[in-house]
Amino acid sequence: MLKFFSNDGLPNKPFVFFVSALVGVVIIGEIVYCGFKFDTVELFHRKPQPIDVLVKNYNTDRREVILNFERTPERIIAYHQNNIEILDKFGERDRIIASVGRFIIPHDVKQQEIDRLINKIPYYGQNGIDKETARYLNPDFIMGWPSSFGKRGVWSLGDTDYWLKRNVNCYMSLQQKDGKLYETMDGEYQYILDIGKILKKDAEAMQIVSDIKSDVNKILSDNQHRKKQKVLILDFYGNTISSYGENRLAGNIVQALGASLIKTNSKIGKEDILLADPDVIFLIYKTDADLAFKNKFMQNEEFRSLKAIRKGRVYMIPISYIYNSGLRLSDTIHLIAAGLYN
Repeated sequence: MLKFFSNDGLPNKPFVFFVSALVGVVIIGEIVYCGFKFDTVELFHRKPQPIDVLVKNYNTDRREVILNFERTPERIIAYHQNNIEILDKFGERDRIIASVGRFIIPHDVKQQEIDRLINKIPYYGQNGIDKETARYLNPDFIMGWPSSFGKRGVWSLGDTDYWLKRNVNCYMSLQQKDGKLYETMDGEYQYILDIGKILKKDAEAMQIVSDIKSDVNKILSDNQHRKKQKVLILDFYGNTISSYGENRLAGNIVQALGASLIKTNSKIGKEDILLADPDVIFLIYKTDADLAFKNKFMQNEEFRSLKAIRKGRVYMIPISYIYNSGLRLSDTIHLIAAGLYN
């Protein structure tokens, strides 16, 4: 049997060796948990920076709250593309202890992005991790969407109150007005600035926002004498057709770029599309498999008379570009501008 102490009352050397080895195994286990390897030098030697930052956000009930940050977060769980990408942009991906979510980006650069980013961070796939796993990882900040902090669901980590009681701030990517969804470019700008403040990257965040605004102004200046284009933004889901209005980011961008967004109900039928007869149609896609829908749509006999189809002005937009787009806002603006004016 292993003795804790020797006969002279001092700690037994074999026991000391055993405890030291055990502690070492636990530390290594933390570092390579689930096969994810971290830079141990960075992990153990970087000190949190004291800050005094207040950020307006929402709780699980979507009520406005103020998040108080007294130091820069060091152990971040990042849900979904916008949050992962902004941490990478600010050079802070080593702070990510877990990441989750789909990456919906143009197919020609998708694998390149996966190799560059996803394969180099602790990535748990498209579905969420459970609350117990998240708590074991000991985060000090969670960046997510409303679904990340829901009462239930595959992506839920538990509600914001659960984490706040454990001194873990939760930032929810959500834009609303009077309690209803209301997505705008200004809202995405604010998201970029908020994360910049939290990570002490204010100057970088302000430069990103300034560059995007400059791009918008240049597009408007270059096309100020062009005919105002009539636009529909459509999302097909089974037999349901959704039309994006001015309360959605894509609609807000279309208007900001000087085009006319055709007003419809949020749910429309084929007759409504025919009656609108837009100059340009943008179709939303959620997976690579959805890319084939464009040809199916354009070859549909019921729609062949549409001006946009006759002139080949139907374009695809990945949903990650128009829902919690974050840094992808710039790509979205240029993609929509190309459809409107090229």
